[in-house]
Amino acid sequence: MINAWKQFLNSQQTMFFTGRTPRVFTRELLGLKFFGYKPEFSWNQLSFGPDSRATIRPDFQTYLRKLREVRFEAGDRARVTQEISTFLFGEQNALGANWT
Repeated sequence: MINAWKQFLNSQQTMFFTGRTPRVFTRELLGLKFFGYKPEFSWNQLSFGPDSRATIRPDFQTYLRKLREVRFEAGDRARVTQEISTFLFGEQNALGANWT
């Protein structure tokens, strides 16, 4: 099932980026990662739930700092894609290999 999600998301580059610009969906995924959520895959949906080990309390300053750390504002597609790949699939290169 996870491989089906990986294949689907890899076929949907425009869900993540418009040209070099990350989309809102991308920023939201990063926010979920930053603040301790984990993906929950099923055949019908991808949802997110809190990770009981999360230690970071959500706040706007932390959110902005962490976006800068992954070079979101610079449109660093490789870095941003690696963060999302690791968050969703536990692999840095799970997404984006066929994206130009």
